[in-house]
Amino acid sequence: MAIRTIIVDDDRIFRFLISKILDSINPEIEQRFFENGQEFVEFMKTQPQGDFCDIVLLDINMPVRDGWGVLEWAQENGFHAENFPKTCIVSSSIDPSDLKRSSEHPLISDYLVKPLSIDQINKVFSQLSSAN
Repeated sequence: MAIRTIIVDDDRIFRFLISKILDSINPEIEQRFFENGQEFVEFMKTQPQGDFCDIVLLDINMPVRDGWGVLEWAQENGFHAENFPKTCIVSSSIDPSDLKRSSEHPLISDYLVKPLSIDQINKVFSQLSSAN
């Protein structure tokens, strides 16, 4: 079964690189990309709650709507840990307040610091595969 993956990041180079990494891990990983949080929110509005993907790689700092704004919207619209996909923050931020906020947020399962390695991504997807 293919892992349905959503990548929300405004950096087109990151989107390109993560796509290549995911292809190298497993060419059957389904990938959908959004350039900002608002595009992702608009997509979620059209999907059945809790069944639109298996994992989200979500940047924090983006124009239009940032990653925190996406998570706020999700909670305000009835999403919680049981019906929201595994969500990993992907950010170049090592700001302790971002790390603390993400560790306390109920919709976030991991915080990955860019640049990401193949090993980091492989570990996240291996955990997801073994949980299913």
